[in-house]
Amino acid sequence: MPVITIDPNLTVPDTVIKLSSIQEKLNKALVTATEHIEIPPICFEILSDEISSEIGTLGNISLFIGKAKQGKTFAISMALAAANINDWLMNKIKISLPEAQKTVLFFDTEQSRYHVQRVVKRISKLAGVVEPINLITYGLRGYSAVECLELVEYALYNTENIGFVVIDGIRDLVTSINDEEQSSMIAAKLLKWSQDLNCHIIVVLHTNKADNNARGHLGTELTNKSESVISIGKDPENKEQILIMPEYCRNREFLPFAFKIDEFGIPYIVEIDVLKDTSDKKKALTPVDIPIETHLLVIDAIFRVNKELKYADLCHQIKDYFMRHSIKFGENKAKEFATFYQNDFYIECFKPAKGANMYRSLHKKLTKLTYQITPEPGDDAPF
Repeated sequence: MPVITIDPNLTVPDTVIKLSSIQEKLNKALVTATEHIEIPPICFEILSDEISSEIGTLGNISLFIGKAKQGKTFAISMALAAANINDWLMNKIKISLPEAQKTVLFFDTEQSRYHVQRVVKRISKLAGVVEPINLITYGLRGYSAVECLELVEYALYNTENIGFVVIDGIRDLVTSINDEEQSSMIAAKLLKWSQDLNCHIIVVLHTNKADNNARGHLGTELTNKSESVISIGKDPENKEQILIMPEYCRNREFLPFAFKIDEFGIPYIVEIDVLKDTSDKKKALTPVDIPIETHLLVIDAIFRVNKELKYADLCHQIKDYFMRHSIKFGENKAKEFATFYQNDFYIECFKPAKGANMYRSLHKKLTKLTYQITPEPGDDAPF
């Protein structure tokens, strides 16, 4: 029987090793129709009209946005308190983590140690405990962007049983929010961390002073990659209350809600009127009061995911879009806008082979305009 010997001096070409590595990565990335893939467990919910909206799942990331000093950290405190009790908080916000993943990490990159501790004390009061037993908090103010990134990544991979993570100040993990390479790098790392550790990561980023868009290339990248984007800001009609509104959600959007701060610095949920007060004497908003470019943004946004909608869904999407931009009206006003869009050739009604009438966008077919608007995800309407 012949004996096979291997030359110890034989080397495998680098090209072969590289191709083998690429093939291995492709094999891991392959998705087939017959493969059994578990549904990601829901870990973050918000209750609206007794219906729960799925905001976040394990293995994904979400983005909280808002202007400076507008209540973002208070909103984060409520989410972290819900994570600590692993249940509903104020019958509005629920964080539910698996038994083996109850550890919560909180990174604050902006505030002093004293103010970070105040946040932890606030979380404790909301959760009804002296010390949050599952919460690990780090104040990273004073470290460079490179150091912050290194510390966050080390903590993530060297802490056991992580299920929920909040990074308040993701901007401080890069040197420039407008650097495309750094923005892509951070977004990719967040997705990798959440997937590797099977946890949900919430990151917080400021919006531009001039509008409600998340800042810079970093904001665009995170908006595109996030499972949910939620905005937090003071109610323009009532400065004492802070609105929490859905901007983009992959699942069913929740209804906007609000909270106030009591005399002890603790947030509490309040009811808000989602319908415009018809008793005021202001002129009611009509479609002709709004610029053409805004209507195009509305059409683009509501048909971005679903290219065809039933009439009821169309009206709901119209009403929901304007509500997210602090313009509140009811079903009749939504129907008025739907009629306007059909009459002015923004949308068309068609009869499919089966089923009820459907509506679709004519945005790209509009010829009476001398310009084309293609908003980036996260663009706000110029009201």
